[in-house]
Amino acid sequence: MKTILTSLIVLSIVNLCSAQSVGKLDYKTEGFTQKKFSHPEKKIFIQHFIVNYQTVMVSYAKARGGNSYGEAEAGLALGLDGITSEQLQKMTDRYYTDFVSQLESAGFSILTVDEVQKHEHFADWGQLKGGTPNQDGTATEYLTTIPSNFVQLDGGAGQFNLAGQPESNKLGGIIVARVYITVPFAESQSIEGGPVGGVAKITAKADLRVSPLESIPQQGDFKKPTLLTTNVSFAYKESLKWQALFNGKLKKPIEIENVLDEDKKYKATSVANSGTDFMSRYSTSYSDNVALVACDPQKYEKGVNEAVSSYLDTALDEFLSFLK
Repeated sequence: MKTILTSLIVLSIVNLCSAQSVGKLDYKTEGFTQKKFSHPEKKIFIQHFIVNYQTVMVSYAKARGGNSYGEAEAGLALGLDGITSEQLQKMTDRYYTDFVSQLESAGFSILTVDEVQKHEHFADWGQLKGGTPNQDGTATEYLTTIPSNFVQLDGGAGQFNLAGQPESNKLGGIIVARVYITVPFAESQSIEGGPVGGVAKITAKADLRVSPLESIPQQGDFKKPTLLTTNVSFAYKESLKWQALFNGKLKKPIEIENVLDEDKKYKATSVANSGTDFMSRYSTSYSDNVALVACDPQKYEKGVNEAVSSYLDTALDEFLSFLK
């Protein structure tokens, strides 16, 4: 009996340590006059539904010790092992299906792209069909997915476009929705500088999460990073009197633990030549490190599903509460 009891205790500890753990949802709502969402017809045009999954992390560092010394450059690349683009596409399809189902259950009808493009303003806008994951977008570290059987209209999105209000106005006051989800798996820190000669150093570790905002540096132009966000927006504008805006955002990342080994550190370090001869002064030292981060696909899917669904459900519940 004692042996059986001991075995059960050990098994329970193992199961507890290996279970996924999704962190607290720290959420906020932004916008204005949301109660006016109850005024327009219950129709919604979902213009964008994009989920970006980080599958590769690339980080760079560059340092110079001084005018008389050489340069140092370091590069670190991590790849998420065990996850396929087909799996990520199916996950996105599930999020979209649940999102639409909740809207329809609340009495909304979803406008198709064909219906929207009957309006003159949208007739020439390009269509982007979903179902084909893309790793060659503006942020190449991320696999960009759009739901299968979903057609997205490109255009209108920008920092000065209030989440689709101009589009809503052109549609005569139809509510326009946009959904963006960003799921990184790692984070890095670059150190540029150090002792004479210059040291370029990068450290990274696994950190699976749904992130409010990610700034992805681009090699060759570190001052203009690509920005990816997590946001659910609903925009409505019929006139100056009848308009509303809803943005459901994360204050902090939703951490997804016990999926990846977060204790393991990955490094790349390069030290510049510090001699006074011509070759040392005008040479560059390089260091690159490439590694795979092991991942159980079932644990990944379960953890990400829980985090993303928690966020989308909260944003939708908050939006729908203004219609009551």
